[in-house]
Amino acid sequence: MSELPVPLHLVPTLTDVVGPQALALASDVVDVVLPPPQPLEAQPPAADFSGAVAEAMAFSFDPEALMQRRVLQRIERVLEPRLQQVVDRVILEHMQALAPRLRQEIDAVVRETIAQALEKEALPSSAPT
Repeated sequence: MSELPVPLHLVPTLTDVVGPQALALASDVVDVVLPPPQPLEAQPPAADFSGAVAEAMAFSFDPEALMQRRVLQRIERVLEPRLQQVVDRVILEHMQALAPRLRQEIDAVVRETIAQALEKEALPSSAPT
């Protein structure tokens, strides 16, 4: 990894108040001449870093990280449909195995309910329930 041109403790953060002394110190350290600021209306629009350029910048041109990202993208494209097929197949197998037992349980509950209803109907009672 390359060395940073400015020591990190000299780089202002968003919470730091940067005054003229800090700017002079920073420009001395990095030996940079800053152009005078342009009026807002004359400034060019901000660069649009999108797509591959933003991705490459995010990984700081680290070839290992770029390779890892590309491999993961390829895996995602292939793995998701294959996993969906496997899950669908396993669910179908379980449902097919469960169906006979489910039918038996439903049949038993329906028979029992019908028998109870007929039994209550056959008994003479003064008030229907």
